[in-house]
Amino acid sequence: MLAMCTGAIAAVHLGDNTLNGLLRTNPESVRLLAHQAFYRRPRLPNILVVDDEPTICQFVAAALRQKGFSVLTAANGEEAIAVSHRYRGDIRLLITDVKMPVMDGPTLVRVLSADAPGLPVLFMSAHCDASDLEQLEGLECLSKPFSVNKLLKEVRTLIAPAKVKHA
Repeated sequence: MLAMCTGAIAAVHLGDNTLNGLLRTNPESVRLLAHQAFYRRPRLPNILVVDDEPTICQFVAAALRQKGFSVLTAANGEEAIAVSHRYRGDIRLLITDVKMPVMDGPTLVRVLSADAPGLPVLFMSAHCDASDLEQLEGLECLSKPFSVNKLLKEVRTLIAPAKVKHA
């Protein structure tokens, strides 16, 4: 399977005539070309989703994964901090519930902002009212329940300034 996949990728880059000669003389070069072709593909940003309600966390993660995003999840602020340390610099958006046990969303944002200033944040809450928004320091808040389309619109808006990386 690897040889077929490698050959197909190399054929795209080299053409069929050159591929046959390369496979006979240097199969390692074909593997290297396949590896480079794979890692040059655009990658959508990693998104960290934090919610103490497993069904909401799973719903958001599944909706984002279906659109090609890489999604990391955590059940509370402390877990989210641990995840962010494992993926330091690779998280491009934080989606978090406002009210959670252990550590609430606004506190989580303050902690993560120290390590990742400018990290875009989308809060989720059943009550995105004026008093919540004051506490959220003007950041975006998505009212629960919300549709997949509304979620995706907000996510695209928040990650639009960050260009998709090419490795």
